[in-house]
Order: sequence, then C-alpha cells, then structure tokens
Amino acid sequence: MTTARDLIGKVAAAQGRLTVKGDRLVMAAPCPLPADLIEALRAHKAEILAYLTRPVPTPEEVLGLRPETIADAVQRAHLAKMSFGPAARIEEVLPA
Repeated sequence: MTTARDLIGKVAAAQGRLTVKGDRLVMAAPCPLPADLIEALRAHKAEILAYLTRPVPTPEEVLGLRPETIADAVQRAHLAKMSFGPAARIEEVLPA
C-alpha cells in the first residue's frame, strides 16, 4: 500500500518538492516526474494534504513525557548538581 510519506519520498528522490497552498497540492521539480507517480499523487492528494498539514508534535509528545515528569527531572538534575557538583552524570539523575 502506498502512503503519503512514500509518495513524498519519491518526489524528493526525483529532486521535486510538494507544498500546500490552501486546499491545493503544488508540485515543483527540475524535470517531469513519471506519469505513474503523478497519477499516484492525484489519487492520494487528500492523504498527502492531511500528512503535510498535520500538527507537529512537541518533543514531549514524541518522547511520551508529561509536564510533571519533565519538572521532576529538572528538579532532580538541580538537586544532583547541588549534591554532586557539576560532575554529576545524567544517568544518576535520570535512571533508565
């Protein structure tokens, strides 16, 4: 199954670029793309538009961290620095 990401990758491999302008998908490439790729882009336009306009997750969301987890880690890092000096290793602060 072809996905939006696959198609975007194929366009990029051909040194092309896809951009979104409103509800339009705009393609630019230094030379014509293969007809089958253009047809696939048309067939999956809605999926590509959704992929390119999706909200970008925050680093915390990507890592699965909650704000309270981050605050706890910062506090432990601060306490470790106070207790062990600047030589405290991150492994001591954030055990696996």
